Amino acid sequence: MVVPRRRVNLDNRPTMNPLSTTSPSTRKAFNWAIGPIDFDADWPQIDRLLSEEDWPFTRDDIALSIGHPDAIALAARKDDELLGFILAHHFGPVAYLDMAIVGHEHRTTRVVVHLWLQASELLSSRGLNSMVSHGTIAG
Repeated sequence: MVVPRRRVNLDNRPTMNPLSTTSPSTRKAFNWAIGPIDFDADWPQIDRLLSEEDWPFTRDDIALSIGHPDAIALAARKDDELLGFILAHHFGPVAYLDMAIVGHEHRTTRVVVHLWLQASELLSSRGLNSMVSHGTIAG
């Protein structure tokens, strides 16, 4: 059974197209942008986010994820601050969301929604429509 994508209202704002990562109501209001991770430059802030979450990942763990063929590594930034990031890669025809972390102070800005949607669009554009992800109750 194929479940069609539908419009999702994640809070009380007007419903946006969930496939659009350029929602002016969100990005303009919070003034942030999504782009590729610059691993060496972004590592100190990635490490800070990992530490805040008590995730025991090292620089080598993240480098391994990013080193997968066709890996996706995106970061949301506001000025010089890294608000959050998402890592994804695939095993055969199945995409795997490796990690998505957004700083506590930015979790109400829908950053993770836009990171996920952009990563999902990139994965789908590569023919990867089956996706797996895991979550934690801590957020």
